[in-house]
This record gives sequence, structure tokens and C-alpha cells, in this order.
Amino acid sequence: LSSGAPVSTDVILNSSFPLHLICEGDGPVTWVPRLAKHKRCISKQVGNRRSFRVDKATVDFTGTYKCVYMNGNDSNVSSSVHVFVRDPQVLFVSPSSSLRYVRKEGEDLTLPCLLTDPDATDFNFRMENGSAVPYGMNVTFDPRKGVLIRNVQPGFNADYVCSARIRGVEK
Repeated sequence: LSSGAPVSTDVILNSSFPLHLICEGDGPVTWVPRLAKHKRCISKQVGNRRSFRVDKATVDFTGTYKCVYMNGNDSNVSSSVHVFVRDPQVLFVSPSSSLRYVRKEGEDLTLPCLLTDPDATDFNFRMENGSAVPYGMNVTFDPRKGVLIRNVQPGFNADYVCSARIRGVEK
């Protein structure tokens, strides 16, 4: 991390392998993980350096990690890395299968349906009952962020599932 252009990259590892990320800058820095509970994996400051260490990563560690300055003066300077933790049994991570999202009509909504394996293909987003999404629903998928639904409408209220193929098998 420096005052130069932010760097963004991907790390791909298998479940139960160690994950070690290093954040270093011109002043005090820290990691911002996807899940607050993972802050416990951030080391103490050593000079202007902090690490994020997990001995055996699980799919829960899939997500984007941001390296930021702590003093706020350089709040626009950050660097990020996206971690994919592959598991043959789990192709997506999301906060909870029973989580409900509420948005006002016309707002956008991102559903955090994150891929654990970047090699997955044929992404599909449909209603839980197998039906296609409602007519007029504008959906885009980003493997690092999830599903973006633009201009939410009352008729979109339903339960949805994400699926994709890995080595030809739909999950």
C-alpha cells in the first residue's frame, strides 16, 4: 500500500489450506475483511505492517479483503485482494439462506451470492421453485460481489437461488 495506484488481485486456494495476507504502508494500516468476525485473524501492528492469517481457511473466508490506512488522512488510498476458497461441496457463500432484504421500489439490491471457485461457468439466478426471474428483472452477476438487481419492483418479492457449473456439474 502506498500513495500510488491501488492494487487489486485474486488469491485462489483450497479449503483447509492456510491463508496469509500482508498489508504494509507508509503509516499504520489494517485489514478490512468481508466478515466482521474475521477481524480476530488480523495481527498486531508491527511497524507499518499487519498480516491476516488463517491456518485452515474455509469457504467463509471467500471475499474481498481491503488494506487501508488507519489514520483517515489517506482514506481514499487502499488496496484489495479477493480470496476464493474452493471446496468441492460448496460453490457459493452467502450470509444466510433465510436472510431477507428490504429495499424501496426503484432502488438497487446486491445479493451476496459469492462464488468460491473462479473456474465455475454457466451462472444461473432463478426463483427457489425453479421458475425464471420475473419479467423485467435486470440482473447482473459479479463472482466477487454477487447478484445485482437494478430497479427493484414489488413483483420481485420471492426466494431466489444461485447456481453454476463446476467441471460440468451444476451446484
